[in-house]
Amino acid sequence: MVQDSRALWEGELHFLRRNLIHYLRHWPQGREDWRPAPNTFTLLELASHLYGLPKAYAAVLREAPREEIFRLMGGPWSARGPEDLQQMLAEGMEEFRSLLASVPAGEFAARPVPWPFGEPLTPEQLVLNLVTHMYHHRGQFHVYLKQLGAPVDTETVYAR
Repeated sequence: MVQDSRALWEGELHFLRRNLIHYLRHWPQGREDWRPAPNTFTLLELASHLYGLPKAYAAVLREAPREEIFRLMGGPWSARGPEDLQQMLAEGMEEFRSLLASVPAGEFAARPVPWPFGEPLTPEQLVLNLVTHMYHHRGQFHVYLKQLGAPVDTETVYAR
């Protein structure tokens, strides 16, 4: 059962990586500082948060200091555009997937990992949290792009 669950999560992470790379084809050059309301992320800030989440969750999984985790989650980020975002995503996914693969089968659904926003999570709960967090912000990113006139639609949501 544990291996089946890991394979499922690995598939989701693989899909998200490919799908988010596809989304970058719709990047509106020159609109990096656009935001839909004064109290929201800019387009580049939202994308940096989204594309940087795997690296932040890798830091959680390796039990990095809270300061490092908070910086990775909340910036400041160094990405300047689509190429940087794609690299950030690739590096973070590689690190997170490698760390996840190193968790012994008996610990995947049992070992407590300190979670800086509440009670400890197991590695399995952590990957669920990462996937749902990424889908949440991918939805926001989709709406931002749509508001900027990018031709994103339902096919973009499911693009592999």
